[in-house]
Amino acid sequence: MFLLYKLFGQLVMPLALGLLVALAATCRWPARQARPVLLIVLGVLWLLSLPVVARQLLRLVDDRVPLTPVASLPQADAVVVLSGDFPRRELCALHLRHSGKAPVVLFSGRMFEGDILRLRQLLAMTGLGPEQLRFEQDSRTTTEGGGAFAALAAKEGWRRVLLVSSAHHLPRALARYRTPGVEVVGAVCPELRLPDRVMMARRPVEEKVSDWIPTAEGLRGTSIAIRELLGLLVPSRR
Repeated sequence: MFLLYKLFGQLVMPLALGLLVALAATCRWPARQARPVLLIVLGVLWLLSLPVVARQLLRLVDDRVPLTPVASLPQADAVVVLSGDFPRRELCALHLRHSGKAPVVLFSGRMFEGDILRLRQLLAMTGLGPEQLRFEQDSRTTTEGGGAFAALAAKEGWRRVLLVSSAHHLPRALARYRTPGVEVVGAVCPELRLPDRVMMARRPVEEKVSDWIPTAEGLRGTSIAIRELLGLLVPSRR
C-alpha cells in the first residue's frame, strides 16, 4: 500500500506526468500530430520550472499559516517536530523548548542516517536529558506519523502540543495530526517560511532576472507545492 501511495505521488508530479503524456503522444500518433502535444508539455514544464512560479504556488500554502511570535504561543505538554528540512525544523523546536513553551520534544518521522547523526550531535550540545526527548522514527508519511502521534499522546497524557514543520507543509500536517482530546497548535519559526515580499523586492536585479530562468530547484519547488495542495484535498481520518 505504501509503495502504491509513493508511486502515485511521484507519477502526478509535473516531470513524471509530462514525460508520460509525451511518451503516450509519440506512441499513439505520427510525429506531425504528436508535435503540438510535445510542445505543450515542454512549455508547461518550462513554466513550472521558473523559480518565480514555484514561489507563488508555495505561497498558496505558506500564507495559510500566520507567523505567531514565540511569546504568543500557548504553553504545551510537548513540542512535536516533523522530520525533513534538517536542521531548520529541529532548531525551531529546540528554540521553543528552551523558551519554556514545553518540557518535552518529540522528533516524529523517519530520518536519513546522516540527519540522525547530525541530530545526535546537535542534541549533545543542548544538554537535554533522555527524559526530555521522545523519538518516533517508524512513520514514513505524514498520515502514518499522525497515527503514531495519537498513540503516544494518549500514553503520555498530552493535552496540548506545538507542531513544528515548514510553513508550506504545516496545513496538511495539522490535518493529519489532529487527535481527539489533544489541541494541536501550529508553530512556525521565521526561517521556516518563504521570504516576505518586501525582502524579495529588495533583491539585486540579477537575482530577480534569475527568477525567470528555468531551474531544477524551481521544478522541485513547484512539485512540493502541488503535493501539498493535493494533500489538502484528502480528508483527515480523525
